[in-house]
Amino acid sequence: MISTNLSHIVTLEDPIEYRFPSQKAFIQQRELGAHMPSFAQGLLDVLRENPDVIVVGELREAETIRLTLNAAESGHLVIATLHASNPEEAIYRICNAVPIETQNEIRYQLASTLSWLLVQQLVYLDSVGFRVPLLTIVRGTQSIKNTIRENKLHQLNSAVQLGRSEGMFTSERYLTEYLETRSSFTPYIQTFHPSAEVMQEIVYKSPLTEERPDAIPVRREAPGTETEPVVVRTSYSYSDMDNMLTIDDDMSFQEMISKLNK
Repeated sequence: MISTNLSHIVTLEDPIEYRFPSQKAFIQQRELGAHMPSFAQGLLDVLRENPDVIVVGELREAETIRLTLNAAESGHLVIATLHASNPEEAIYRICNAVPIETQNEIRYQLASTLSWLLVQQLVYLDSVGFRVPLLTIVRGTQSIKNTIRENKLHQLNSAVQLGRSEGMFTSERYLTEYLETRSSFTPYIQTFHPSAEVMQEIVYKSPLTEERPDAIPVRREAPGTETEPVVVRTSYSYSDMDNMLTIDDDMSFQEMISKLNK
């Protein structure tokens, strides 16, 4: 049977904010604490599962950054987020999260694997009455990669301005050339609205453990006297199950064997 799922996507999140049903891709969402003890361990586990896309909820610790770059180097499409106010700060935070003796290695890894770098800020537009994303878009061109590799981050903004023809935007150009020229926007409440939680797991109930309304409790007297405490047991009989064996508390081993042989 050929699967209709074209891609395998695994997300590592803290917490899971939006649930994505599997439709054209098989999506697995894993939450810190519930499905993995740490982002680093989650990355180690997911790399053994050969996913097509890995989403890392947030780059925090140095080990998480290192494993994320290793995953990108191994050919996976990796999408990750971290807190930064501009592209220069984002690259600086990634490269300087590790000890100084390994910063060059991280810088070269980032330069070789970077495809796109997007910085998002939410700004209020009076014309529409709600906040919209203001983006800075950096594409991983050869000039951008050389800027990162040579640690000349102060030249990054100039490289973005020169990369206009390759789809790059500074935040100022994105505001004037895109946001202010649009005639309409879709409110975020229509895109990201809460939905009712649906339990995915099917609760299986076995007829061997579920009580039936026709089960009759049997009161058995303790042997030897009528004044000793008694134990109340329940003997179940399932008439709709041909192969069901009913065992009473006082049945001997030989009687059970004889019943099984019938």
